[in-house]
Amino acid sequence: MNQSDRLNKEDIARLTKQLEDKSARLAEREQELADVAEELSSQKEELTAAIEEVVEKNKSLLDTLHQLRERSFELDQILYRTSHDLRSPLSSIKGILTLLKLEPQSDIIRDYGRHIEDKAIQMDNLLRSLASLSKSILEEPVREWIDLNKIIWQVIGEYRHLPCWDYVDVSVDLHTQKINTDPALMIIIFQSLFSNAFTFRPPLKKGKLMIRTYQKENNWVIDVADDGEGIAAEVQPYIFDMFYRGSEKSLGNGLGLYVARKAAGRLNGTITFHLSPEQTCFTVILPLIG
Repeated sequence: MNQSDRLNKEDIARLTKQLEDKSARLAEREQELADVAEELSSQKEELTAAIEEVVEKNKSLLDTLHQLRERSFELDQILYRTSHDLRSPLSSIKGILTLLKLEPQSDIIRDYGRHIEDKAIQMDNLLRSLASLSKSILEEPVREWIDLNKIIWQVIGEYRHLPCWDYVDVSVDLHTQKINTDPALMIIIFQSLFSNAFTFRPPLKKGKLMIRTYQKENNWVIDVADDGEGIAAEVQPYIFDMFYRGSEKSLGNGLGLYVARKAAGRLNGTITFHLSPEQTCFTVILPLIG
């Protein structure tokens, strides 16, 4: 065997060995790919099962949501009917009490009459609050151009019966008197904020209620500030909660600020507050609509 033949055999052996090595590596790679494919197939089955479970749960959640909406609508309708239908018998009771005052009465009957009248007033306030809540939840806002100054003084006049009314100096500083909004919802907001200013202050002590409006970027800002007793630190996180009464002086039923925030939300606005040593200021921010 010459040198050339020996080299050819070595080359062939080397190439054969390389081919065998590559074939082995290729077989290993094919096995790895087969294993990956099997794992992917298993994961696909698991994913398919998970998707089917999610779809089923989503359907169940949609059914539950539909039922909750139906229940919510029913409760809203009950709220609406209750707040309106009870006003008629309550008005009759108040009318009878007015007539009773015209008749001769003993001291005990007169005392009973005052108690009944006090409870009737409390019930009337509750029904008014529920009616406001119904308005802020059920009805779509009806926007129109309103005279803000007129509405402010109209609401302030509702508190003439409070002992502090004559002792509170009211100042109104309006950037503009006309804004485009829902007048009923604005009245609800003002009733809550003004009531607090007249209620939570020392009796027969001079005080201030300051109302200011101005435009900031694309919003109307309404500040309602008073120098009354302020808000205790421990009750501040809860003042917008439903039925929360943070003070024994509260004449309401704990719905005022809750309903006011709901009303502001219906107008795509917000109500916040901040305190200083001199005053409590509630800030209403409403989108500017021309």
